[in-house]
Amino acid sequence: MVLSIESGIQLMCHATIESSEAAHSKNLHQLDELQADDTEEWDVFWSDQSISLARAVAMQPMQKINHFAGMLELCRKKTLARNISAMATQFPGHFHFCPKTYVLPDDLEALWKDFKGQKKGKPKTLILKPDSGSQGRGIKLVQCASGLQQALKDLAGIEIIASKYLHKPLLVNGFKFDLRVYVLVLACDPLRVFVYKEGLVRFCTEKYKAPQANNLKATYMHLTNYAVNKHNESFISGPEADSSKWDFATLRDWMAAQGHDFDAIWQQIEELVVLSLLSVQPLLQLNYRTAFPATDNGFSCFELLGYDVLLDEMCRPWLLEAASGFNVLRLKAPGFSSSVRH
Repeated sequence: MVLSIESGIQLMCHATIESSEAAHSKNLHQLDELQADDTEEWDVFWSDQSISLARAVAMQPMQKINHFAGMLELCRKKTLARNISAMATQFPGHFHFCPKTYVLPDDLEALWKDFKGQKKGKPKTLILKPDSGSQGRGIKLVQCASGLQQALKDLAGIEIIASKYLHKPLLVNGFKFDLRVYVLVLACDPLRVFVYKEGLVRFCTEKYKAPQANNLKATYMHLTNYAVNKHNESFISGPEADSSKWDFATLRDWMAAQGHDFDAIWQQIEELVVLSLLSVQPLLQLNYRTAFPATDNGFSCFELLGYDVLLDEMCRPWLLEAASGFNVLRLKAPGFSSSVRH
């Protein structure tokens, strides 16, 4: 099998690729058994499911897998918020790149206290997200107590976070956008990280207006998710300048024309990537050294992450979330090509 991930780079291997579609046909118990007891010979195991410590322990020398046990601490919204908050407390001034976030229900009392303390005429906007949600599903914007109560009722039984909504984003031609930054974690002990210099610029498909009572449900205006905006008739595909998706090269040219320093912004993005990974590195290291013998070279696991970053009107980058579990057969980032030949 030839697995081509990037132009000019090919991996010659006997690879097993497991997707969530296959996992959905099994119950969780059966999937755990498959991961813990699978004895099939393979060199590279690519899965869009996270792995358990038991799966890592069962690996043979020279086998590689595309996850680190414990990376969900970064890729789940609740644990990301907790980890970054803890690091901000321990290292003041260095970990303030995430919007203020309340982990519910633990922080519900603090949320209500802050929410009710807002000044009249200056409503705070919160964005509520399911902890393990994706593609814009289950997201709600609220500005008042009754709206928050209803949102909490609608999301009852689901683990959620409530974050401060960044209501002054940088706009391109009046449209809100975010950046999907691709990151490769090659090793965790010591931490070795590569940030891909290309990525996706994902636009909303309705011109932005600051959140107010009559537009809180305007998902095409507030949510940059491709899975949301592709359904809007205003969505434009293709390489054109007014496309609903850009690559970073196009954004760099636009920012230069506007007088913005893209290189300085990129340096800040690289910094938040490294700092966020440092917040979970001790756990990754502990799990890795628990699973693998002392003779292991440190490269039995790797991880491809997608960081969602928003720029505010001052060009300050904010980390919204980090994603993992890509299906390599469907990866469509600029500069990536994927093919499998038997």
